[in-house]
Amino acid sequence: MRTDLTVIRKIEQGKENLSLTKVNQVLQMFGHVVGPVNKLHAAEDK
Repeated sequence: MRTDLTVIRKIEQGKENLSLTKVNQVLQMFGHVVGPVNKLHAAEDK
């Protein structure tokens, strides 16, 4: 849990290089994950 709080603080502070594994640990608490998305399809979904 401490790692999750540290990652959240780093995100809030605007840190640009975070471990995707750590980010996914936090996002999984909300039912989400980071992953590759085709840029063309992402634009169509808006």
